[in-house]
Amino acid sequence: MFDRRLVVLLLLWANLIFWAWSSNWFSSLGWAPATESEPQRINQQVSPYKLQLQKDKAAADTSAPGPSPSKP
Repeated sequence: MFDRRLVVLLLLWANLIFWAWSSNWFSSLGWAPATESEPQRINQQVSPYKLQLQKDKAAADTSAPGPSPSKP
């Protein structure tokens, strides 16, 4: 059976290697992760700064009666 310490050390080593790769430490060797971006979606946005969130009027008008406050 594997020694638990060996398994833990291998997992820590793998974690460290993955972190270094995802942080572009290996980019000088050509091992950097692929950069993903969607500039076409950003260009398709129509005035995103004009977006305003508003409360639903139907939900505010038909509020369910809540429990009545108890008197001490």
